[in-house]
Amino acid sequence: MVFNNGANRPGGNYSSVEIIEPPIDSTGSYPIADSLAFLPVSQSWSYAPTVSIFSANISGSQRLSNGNTLITYGVSGRFIEIDSLKNKVWEYKNPVNGNGPASQGSGIFINSVFRAIHYDSDYSGLQNHPLTPGLPIELNPSASTCSTSIGIEDVSMSANEIKFAPNPNIGIITVHLNEPAIVSITNVIGQEIKQLEVLLGSNTIEFENMKSGIYFLKFQFKNGKQKIVKTIKN
Repeated sequence: MVFNNGANRPGGNYSSVEIIEPPIDSTGSYPIADSLAFLPVSQSWSYAPTVSIFSANISGSQRLSNGNTLITYGVSGRFIEIDSLKNKVWEYKNPVNGNGPASQGSGIFINSVFRAIHYDSDYSGLQNHPLTPGLPIELNPSASTCSTSIGIEDVSMSANEIKFAPNPNIGIITVHLNEPAIVSITNVIGQEIKQLEVLLGSNTIEFENMKSGIYFLKFQFKNGKQKIVKTIKN
């Protein structure tokens, strides 16, 4: 997997993430025919958002253990994670530049980041180290400005397609749907905690055996659409 900065493309500058699988012969070499370019002719997987984003240098990408992809647009200090269907799961912008942290919601410039790398919680280098989340980086953080639906196209039904309460919860929530769905619950580092089927009408989902923190509920509907909501377990 490579991050293609994408400068000087014939169709204009834009960045993309690509997987290239070059053929290897029995000797471990990359074969090439006279007067031809190295194979393959095209990438086996690529991601370029509909609204083009261009990062002229630095940047990076990483395939995660859950099948999602973490992407760093280095010049603009922007991080996104996409799922296997190329839907955006979350997005974050580096709030720090040479003047220090900015206030949440304010404009930020000259906040470049070389690249971000994700480590699973069972990574050996993290053993015997506390993994408790710290305070927000931004100045004057306000949780009220965070949306409970992040980066996933809403199912085009009624506006009340998903109702759930309470949020935050103390171990159980009630979810009301207008159609059945499969829901996957993941923590903030993308690990799936549980998966279950929720039916038409009211359903209860238990969080009793889960640690306090933020969790994401990904609803997969039969029409192929998805929606992600966020809940906080106290």
